[in-house]
Amino acid sequence: MTLDTAERCSGVKLRGAFMADAPSIERIEAAAFANPNERFPIARIRALLANPRARSIVAESGGNSVGWCVALVRAHANWRSGRVYSLAVDPAMGGLGIGRTLVTTTLDSLASEGVERVYLEARASNTAALSLYTSIGFGVVEPLPDYYGAGIDGVRMRRLPMLGTIPDR
Repeated sequence: MTLDTAERCSGVKLRGAFMADAPSIERIEAAAFANPNERFPIARIRALLANPRARSIVAESGGNSVGWCVALVRAHANWRSGRVYSLAVDPAMGGLGIGRTLVTTTLDSLASEGVERVYLEARASNTAALSLYTSIGFGVVEPLPDYYGAGIDGVRMRRLPMLGTIPDR
């Protein structure tokens, strides 16, 4: 993923993530997700940063990492899909549009690579995340009972412009 480092929202810059970012990404994940089943440990973060199918970006403010987004690209026989694998913003920086900027920049990058369909999963009770994803074109396509642990349901979402444009595969 190529990104310029221009400011995307007030005082925040986006750039590609590097292996050296793993500790700060782990800190962001821990701050953003209280449930350990919803966040990545540092070993998983490092594996994602090393994965050639992963597209990872970091948001910085004042020289500190304050958010990140990672998506995976999958090539199928005649098309490509993407999965937003994690979106996390430091709660101290919430409400500034950083999450929206991270995910829309990621979606733009996936589209430029020919990705035709994008999926993600979210906790069913995370109304802020569901509202964000719905506002940028995602819709719920499947409930995921106990996805984040016993009694903690998730939902699978797909970017709505993709619905009906490509036969389900």
